[in-house]
Amino acid sequence: MEEFIIKNSGYASENLIDVFKDYSSSVGVIEKVISERFTKTVVKDYNKLKKELKMKYKKSELRTGNPEVLKEISYKLKVNSLENIAWDLYVAKGNIEVSS
Repeated sequence: MEEFIIKNSGYASENLIDVFKDYSSSVGVIEKVISERFTKTVVKDYNKLKKELKMKYKKSELRTGNPEVLKEISYKLKVNSLENIAWDLYVAKGNIEVSS
């Protein structure tokens, strides 16, 4: 990824270059703040480019930088967690026996 960004830096926004510097200079584990900033910058720049090219883009992603796919995954995880909690309560009340 680093080589790709360096080779194509002429096409990148100043924000992307700045956040890439922080990202690439991280040693070992990348801090959550740097990772989030990098992701949000890429998402915003991508949607800005799509808008400029008169392509369909996601207004919320352009505004916030938060990928909608993460919202979908988060929602599914919450639903699954709630279903698991409900099932555990159902079993705990003795409504059903579960064999291991």
